[in-house]
Amino acid sequence: MIARVWRGWSAHQNADALETVIRTETIPSLLGKKLAGLREAQLFRLERLGETEFIMILWFDDLDAVRALAVARGSGEEDYEKSIVSQRARELLRRYDFKVEHYEVKELARP
Repeated sequence: MIARVWRGWSAHQNADALETVIRTETIPSLLGKKLAGLREAQLFRLERLGETEFIMILWFDDLDAVRALAVARGSGEEDYEKSIVSQRARELLRRYDFKVEHYEVKELARP
């Protein structure tokens, strides 16, 4: 399993609007592609001094599924590390990861 991790930071006054964009546009758009191997999307939010941090994690079966996402969005599979950030989200962000990290999940334990 692969965890695709992206981070972005907004001003506090833009945080609610950014969360709404990610929850109602970005995540539904990604999940709506019905890509084989894309399992789940999670969004985390943390209020920090002077800004709000967001982390989005997409869970994939393997790197082939991640590469399929890159192809589905119109870039080549070699560009699979490029982040996916809509124009609406960019307008609300102070900064964000242009490249995402892909972690190999070594253990996923549930009670």
